[in-house]
Amino acid sequence: MAQEDSSQLKFRIDRELRDQLEKAAEKNGVSLNKEITERLVRSLEAKSLDDSKPTFGILKLIQEAMNAAGEAALFEENDMSWEIARKKLWTDSPQAYGRAVEATITILEALRPATRRAPDNYPTPWDGVFWGEYFLKFAASGKPNVPENQALATDLNKSLGALVQRIESYRTLDARDAAMQRQSKRSKK
Repeated sequence: MAQEDSSQLKFRIDRELRDQLEKAAEKNGVSLNKEITERLVRSLEAKSLDDSKPTFGILKLIQEAMNAAGEAALFEENDMSWEIARKKLWTDSPQAYGRAVEATITILEALRPATRRAPDNYPTPWDGVFWGEYFLKFAASGKPNVPENQALATDLNKSLGALVQRIESYRTLDARDAAMQRQSKRSKK
């Protein structure tokens, strides 16, 4: 950003928030100003959640349930206090992660419309697995298939942090499984 294109803005923030931003800037190897500016730009470019839509409520509900289920599993698994469990990352524990997945599935199933569903084996390229794989792919790479999704892809990639490696492992295992199934079919012929 050229000097003539920028302007100075003074505002107050909580000390704790400033500390978090300074740590993030240090981790990303940028100045505090650049960290704040990049975060503001991303927040304005990214698709925002419209809190008047049910999607926002569902995501908030899932977020709360995942965190509670994950923290409870850590509490049980490690015989630790709730305060310590809440500070740990449940995403690093297979048992806690599994509990969070169970909580998510329970909520989504409870909210499913009571209408006739297509059978699970209904062949369509637009099913949930397709969209799950689609977003996993561009979240992991940070590169969408259409330019207008670049801000979202970058934001997802950065938000996931180290979890991106798990996506890559999942996709590698999935490709390996598919190759093994093809080989198995060939050897049966």
